[in-house]
Amino acid sequence: MIKQIHYLIQPKMEQLLEAYRKSTEHIIPRLARFHIEFEGIHLFIDGNGRTGRLLVNLELMKAGYPPIDIKFTDRVAYYNAFDEYHVNHNLNAMETMVYAYFEIGRMIVEEEQHGANRAAYGTPLLKELSVYLTEQFGKGYSAENLKLMHITNIDE
Repeated sequence: MIKQIHYLIQPKMEQLLEAYRKSTEHIIPRLARFHIEFEGIHLFIDGNGRTGRLLVNLELMKAGYPPIDIKFTDRVAYYNAFDEYHVNHNLNAMETMVYAYFEIGRMIVEEEQHGANRAAYGTPLLKELSVYLTEQFGKGYSAENLKLMHITNIDE
């Protein structure tokens, strides 16, 4: 990754946000481009990838789409997509990856959840987990509390 000179970060971010706002592309190529360009600015010492993926998901959810989760097992293809863009100016690899995960999320919402925010099979699982955790660790693990907790798997 090319190190950025700190005084270039603000104007580069302003340019990126302005280009994103003005873009008339479909959300998938627009977010693929935004993600790659954001990562190229490299705002932070650590956590740029996680931050960029969170921003992509925020924009998807603001547009009414489910978030995507790029799997750790796809990290080589994910990194190759950056190389393909920076070396050959080809967005196709990242766009394809974002679209594939987008479609997986869409299919889950439509087929498994029947358009609901959560799949029905999750309710009994939360109740079972609540009983188990309460037995093991005591109070605080009601099904309602578990709904409010966010458990994530950080791959970086």
